Amino acid sequence: MNGARKKTISLPLRGTLVFSVLLLVLVSAGLPLYMSWVSARRGGMEASVRIADEIAERVVSHIEEFLHIPYIVNRLNSYVLGEGILSVDDEGALEHLFRRQVDIFQPLTSIYFGNNRGGLVDSGREAPYDSRYVITTEGGAAGTFRKYAIDKDGRRGKLLAEVPDFDGRTRDWYMRALTSGGAAWSDVYVLFTGQDMVVTASRPVFDRSGSILGVVAVDISMLQLSGFLQTLHLGDEVVFVLDGSGLLTASSTGEKTVVLTEEGKLRRIAASESASPEIRAAAAFVTAREPSGHSACSGRVLIDPDGRYFHVRAVPVRGPGDLDWTVVVAAPESALSAGCQAGDDWRFLLALSAGLLFSLAAGLFLARRIAGPILRLRDAAGLVARGGLIADLPSGCRITEIDELSSSFTTVAGRLNDAVQELSEEVVARREAGRLTRAASDRAEELLREAERAGAARGRFMEAFNSEIRPSIDGLVADLELLKDAELSPEQRARLESAGSAAASLREIVARLPGELDG
Repeated sequence: MNGARKKTISLPLRGTLVFSVLLLVLVSAGLPLYMSWVSARRGGMEASVRIADEIAERVVSHIEEFLHIPYIVNRLNSYVLGEGILSVDDEGALEHLFRRQVDIFQPLTSIYFGNNRGGLVDSGREAPYDSRYVITTEGGAAGTFRKYAIDKDGRRGKLLAEVPDFDGRTRDWYMRALTSGGAAWSDVYVLFTGQDMVVTASRPVFDRSGSILGVVAVDISMLQLSGFLQTLHLGDEVVFVLDGSGLLTASSTGEKTVVLTEEGKLRRIAASESASPEIRAAAAFVTAREPSGHSACSGRVLIDPDGRYFHVRAVPVRGPGDLDWTVVVAAPESALSAGCQAGDDWRFLLALSAGLLFSLAAGLFLARRIAGPILRLRDAAGLVARGGLIADLPSGCRITEIDELSSSFTTVAGRLNDAVQELSEEVVARREAGRLTRAASDRAEELLREAERAGAARGRFMEAFNSEIRPSIDGLVADLELLKDAELSPEQRARLESAGSAAASLREIVARLPGELDG
C-alpha cells in the first residue's frame, strides 16, 4: 500500500512559514504600492496631456493673434494705397505711415511697399537695441538700395547700407503676392545681417481699375516669437514651432536657430539638429506620426535613455493666407508624478525591499516561535516511531494550540511509555513461562521415557513372575501341604505350619501383585 502511494513534493515547515509571510506581504503591501504607482503614473500622464494641451492652445492662440496683425496692417495699407488716400509715389508720406505703424505694433519689424517699377519704401526696427531705419530706392524705381538710420522723429541720419541693382519685383514676397492675388506668406528666412529670422506677409495693391500698383508687406521677427515662448514660465516643458519644411522657427529653449556654414553663409537648422533632446525626439515623433503636418497629433515619447517620458502635442497653425506652421509642446510626465518614472523607481523598489526584509525577519521570528515546538514534536514522534522513549517535552509555548498539542503529546507519549514498559515486562514473563514450560516438557518426556522403560521391565518381570515365581510358590505351598501328612515331631510340625502360613501369605501377595502393578 505504501509503495503504491503517490509521491508529493514536501516543503520544510520553516521555509513554508517564511515563504507564506513573504508572499502575504508581497501581495498585501506590494499590490497596493503597485496600484498606487500605476495610479500616480496614470495621473502624471493625464496631467502631462492636460498641460501640453493647455500650453499648445495658448501658444496657437498667441501665434494666430501674432500673425493676424500683419494681415490687418497689409489690408489697411492696401486699401489706403489702392483707394488713392496716399499716393504710391509719395515716399515721405509712406515712410511716415510705416514708421508710426512700427511704433504701434511691437511684433512687426518692418513695413514696406514695393511698387510696380521695382522701387521700395521701407521703415523698420533692428535688434538688439530696437534701432530704427528707413529704406528707399533711388527715384522710386529699381536701382540703388539705401538704408538710413533715423531718430525718433523720423529724421534720417547715417547711411547704414547701400545695395546696387535692387528690384523689388524679383523678391519672393512680391512674386508670391502677385501669384496668390491676395494674402501670402513667405518662407522663414534669415536677414542678411544674421541678427534675426523673419517671415513676410504680403498683399498685392490694385487701383480702382484693377491695375497692379505694387505689393505691401510686413516682416515679423522670430526672435519676438521665441521671446514670447520663453516668457511662458514653463518648468520642464518645451515648446517650439516648425515650418512646413521641418526647420526650427522658434523655441522656448532660447537656442540659436541659425548657424554659420563652412562657406560663411547663414543657414537655418532643422529640428533634428537642435541641441535640445526634447526638441529632437518630439520633432521625430511628429514627423513620423504626421509627415504632412496638416493634422494635430499627440502621443507618449521616450526622450532619452534615462527613461524620461514626455507627452507630445502637435497642433498645426493656419494663419491668414498660405502659412503652414506646427506648434509642438513636449510636457514631461514626471512633472506631476515624481517618483513614478524610471529615474525615481528606486523609491518604490526601496519601499518594497524594506517591506520584504521586515517581512523576512518577522517570518523567521514567527517560524522559530511556531516551528520550534512543532519540530520538537516531530523529533519526539520520530523517536517514538523508532521505538525509543521520550521525556517530557518543554511546555510554556505562548501559542495555545501548540502548547495544548505538546501537552497532549506528552500525555499520550507517557501512556505509550507505560504500555511499552508493561509489554516489556509481559514479554519477560512470557519468556520465563516458556522456559519453564520447555523444562517441564523436557521432564515429562524424560518421565515418559522412564515409564516406558519401567513398563518394559514390568513386562519382563511379569513374564518371569508368571513363568518362574508363581509356579515355584504354588509348588512350595503344595509341597508344604503334602508334608502335613508326614510323621513329624511336634517341633517340626510347628515349623511346618509356620512355613505353610508364610507360604500362603506369600501366595496371596503374589496373587495381588499383578493387579497392584496394573493399578
